Amino acid sequence: FEYAQKAITLDSVDYLLKPVDFNLLTETLRRARDKAESIQGFRQYQKKQDDHTEHSMDRIKKYIDEHFQEDIRREDLAELVYLNVDYMSRVFKKDTGVSISTYLIRARVEKAKALLTESRMPVNAIAQYVGYSNFSYFTKMFKENTGCSPLEYRRRYAAHGADKNNHGRERKDD
Repeated sequence: FEYAQKAITLDSVDYLLKPVDFNLLTETLRRARDKAESIQGFRQYQKKQDDHTEHSMDRIKKYIDEHFQEDIRREDLAELVYLNVDYMSRVFKKDTGVSISTYLIRARVEKAKALLTESRMPVNAIAQYVGYSNFSYFTKMFKENTGCSPLEYRRRYAAHGADKNNHGRERKDD
């Protein structure tokens, strides 16, 4: 009886008793093979799904990096990769360690940092260029991600010609 219980907990295909009937053994082996093939097929399907999801996250990151100036909505990104909005958001955060909105803010701040140090473009024009219509909100997001205001950042790093992309304090993930 203990062997039968153990077989059940191990998800066995069948439990054969001695003397073994050859036809029953053949049928049990066929069912075991079918079950193994089914599991293998599921694993292959799951791998394809994982590959698709990974490719989808790369497409989302690329889209954000290329369209950060635009008003990007989660629904639009989900449509782009044919995924449910909530599922896409969860997978994106698992993949990148940050939410989609944080990734977008960081992309905008990185471009703003480059423009602040490499151009004489007015700060309010930079805010507009990187996708912020509200200058105060741009300043707030910039300061949260770099530890200083855009104007302070320009004063510190444009004049010194230092490494322009890694200044400011470390960012916090969501």
